[in-house]
Amino acid sequence: MSHRVYVYNVSEPSQAQDNDTMMVEWGYEVPLLLQPLFIEGGLIAGNNYNNHTEPDNSGLYYDASAGIENGKRFYDFLERQEGLIRNKEAFLEARNQLFSYLEKRKLPYFHIDAWDVFNMDDIPHEEQAETLRATIAHNNEIMTKAMDSDDISVLDYSELMDVNPGFRSFAELLNYEDYQYGWGHIWQPYEEQPDVEIFEEAGLLGLKDAEGNVLLAPQFDAFYDFASEDLAVVARDGKYGYVHKSGKILISLEWEDAYDFEYGSACAIVKRNGRYGLINLEGQTIVPTHYEELELLDYQGFYTAKKDGKWGVLDQAGSVTIDFEHEEAFKFGDGFYHTAVIGRKNRKIFNEYWQYVGDFPLTALEHIGEGLLLVKPHKDASHSTLYKKDGTVGASGFDKLNRQTYFPNLLVLRKGKKYAAYGKQQESLLLPYEYDELIDLQVYTEAGQGDQVLAKKDGKLGVFYGDADQPAWLFPLEDYENIFGCIRMRML
Repeated sequence: MSHRVYVYNVSEPSQAQDNDTMMVEWGYEVPLLLQPLFIEGGLIAGNNYNNHTEPDNSGLYYDASAGIENGKRFYDFLERQEGLIRNKEAFLEARNQLFSYLEKRKLPYFHIDAWDVFNMDDIPHEEQAETLRATIAHNNEIMTKAMDSDDISVLDYSELMDVNPGFRSFAELLNYEDYQYGWGHIWQPYEEQPDVEIFEEAGLLGLKDAEGNVLLAPQFDAFYDFASEDLAVVARDGKYGYVHKSGKILISLEWEDAYDFEYGSACAIVKRNGRYGLINLEGQTIVPTHYEELELLDYQGFYTAKKDGKWGVLDQAGSVTIDFEHEEAFKFGDGFYHTAVIGRKNRKIFNEYWQYVGDFPLTALEHIGEGLLLVKPHKDASHSTLYKKDGTVGASGFDKLNRQTYFPNLLVLRKGKKYAAYGKQQESLLLPYEYDELIDLQVYTEAGQGDQVLAKKDGKLGVFYGDADQPAWLFPLEDYENIFGCIRMRML
């Protein structure tokens, strides 16, 4: 069952009008790329439409004109960030479509209606609305800081709250093709006839093809939207199953609850006897319904599960990745996973290979790629530490990782006034902290940028090749007056 968040442009809170417009219908979350629209206001009041479960019908209302202006500023900021946007032409087209659409929304409020999602929890809707308001404000604070500094690195995906766990960075989310740079979040009426139609007759739901031929006679109490694998969740007499667009009941209605098959996964979460498990596309149980809670962590096929009151992690085959000994559910960060450390603000951190790294504040973490994690200075540490794929320390005690180099393999580290070079593949220092400068020579080949670095030490010059397979000196340190080549140099 897919739970939805709706966004409307409305005239006034808690009172539906004929000229209200539905803008967004999205599964489980307020899309991050649209959150800059919700920058001023944040009034909590009754929903305009999902208002039939008083008092549990609380929604959010924001100033529409201020939101549109902030949204424009955000997209202008994204456009300026070099290397962020993979398809600039598609981005510009999507931006123009998005703001052409938004400028036609003349009513004063943007209304977020998350009633369907709030129903997933026993917490009163008003409290959940307050939490959602705080989450959106937190995310906007980070995005505003990035805009103010004109620096995309400030927009750290791991610091954002309640974002899609299937992405490892903001850049990955932004460039995800199905999102169409934000335009894909906007609901539009179908301009063409859909290939199938869910229809109602005598209070029951069935399925027709595009020509009106009945594929499934009306027989369901609920018929949810088609999702991954062209499957839709259906319900009858309190039991759930799955229907294919062809009209075939692919998985029989035998579950107490059922959730969509996730994109990129051949598994779906189902419920029986108050417990959760996983089934495959044939309806076969691949993870027995033994778990009190079960949630998808990411698109890599990992799930956080609760058993006997404790949380752990399963893979989609049901194998235990992390034992059931934790007090809270796991969450996905940017290239790492984390769970609570009871009584502390720090989080228990595992890298992308599920190797335990340590207990750290999320703000101190940065995914470097290829399994490496950087822990920046924080309350309990005055220096930076780089952790290897196996979770052990690769380099520690340095002050800074240089952000102006883009070597495929090398990382330039600074300790005091001296520089060192760390090999990502070797997971060790290739050059010690002895160099006055390490300069990116920006050598490009058909395979891409190379790892050639101009090294300066005690007045001597040399060129080191930090290749992933065979690192070596191309020109050992000597008393050269200068080193020239068909290259463009950039000082660090």
